[in-house]
Amino acid sequence: MTALDIGLRGLAGSPVRQEEIHWCSGCGDYAVLDTVQAYLPSLGLAREKIVLFSGIGCHAAPHYRDIDGVHSVHGRAPAIATGVAMGRPDLSVWVIIQDGHTMAAGGNHLINSLHTNVNIKVLLYDNKPDPLSLTCDMSFLGRVADNDKDGLTEVLAAAAHHRGSGLIQIRPAGPKIRPTGILRQVHRPTHEQRVRAAVAEVPELRAFL
Repeated sequence: MTALDIGLRGLAGSPVRQEEIHWCSGCGDYAVLDTVQAYLPSLGLAREKIVLFSGIGCHAAPHYRDIDGVHSVHGRAPAIATGVAMGRPDLSVWVIIQDGHTMAAGGNHLINSLHTNVNIKVLLYDNKPDPLSLTCDMSFLGRVADNDKDGLTEVLAAAAHHRGSGLIQIRPAGPKIRPTGILRQVHRPTHEQRVRAAVAEVPELRAFL
């Protein structure tokens, strides 16, 4: 299938420029949104097969896109995205969130989503050192500087082709972000695979597979 332009608005070269982005000069959010816009069409999926979720804050990508998505309340984007991914495993589900509300009100939601290994990919704008990435039982972890478009594209591609949960830490450029790249990638049963295996063990339910 030919890659589609998903029409994230507000950036130079975007086919539809219906609103301006008012971020601080030099903010890494510009580079991240630009990279996401450039990468997602390469998945070759129809527009209705890609879904973006975000929480509160400047990173809220659904404001600047022409595809389906939800701008959720504080910390709840991973929970909402998890429900969609569980109900629609055919979708490519992406979550763009920030460390403030995610590590406070939404901490348990993020941990549960990653531990369950449901097929969502989380881009976390992480402005402070965070032990979550080292202790949570996730199957994919990447880390990249916000101004490293090539590095972010590489990590996005690896995450997109990884079946299961994935966390991508996006850090402000500087010496504290080492190491970067793909830090963890293990293959273990996803939530969908575990459910199907459990159903297969019940003769009365096998017809639903």
